[in-house]
Amino acid sequence: MRALAEAVRSRARHGLVHGELGPDHVLVDADGRPALIDIEGLMYFDAEWEHVFLQLRFGPHYDALRTEGLDEGRLRLYRLAMHLSLVAGPLRLRATSRSRGRCARSPSATPGGRSAS
Repeated sequence: MRALAEAVRSRARHGLVHGELGPDHVLVDADGRPALIDIEGLMYFDAEWEHVFLQLRFGPHYDALRTEGLDEGRLRLYRLAMHLSLVAGPLRLRATSRSRGRCARSPSATPGGRSAS
């Protein structure tokens, strides 16, 4: 983790990223102009963050969205961060089974992510 973080150098500029861009977040108006929706996650950040999400979302179809000049170090770090966030949901390590890597569902979580109460 430290090596991934150390490979990322500070940068003077950031871009505006959607955070979860996909076809269901773009509407086309009557004149054919695109409009972004669900923009509550907009942020000034690295384009690499958006591209890691696009790679995860579109898999083999990502090539049509690929952009030249992305920082490979940032891509690796953000890919790890997104993968970790995907498994950080209702799963937790059992206190007695950490060394064996077993996981258990949080007692307050259901498969849909809703509280069991």
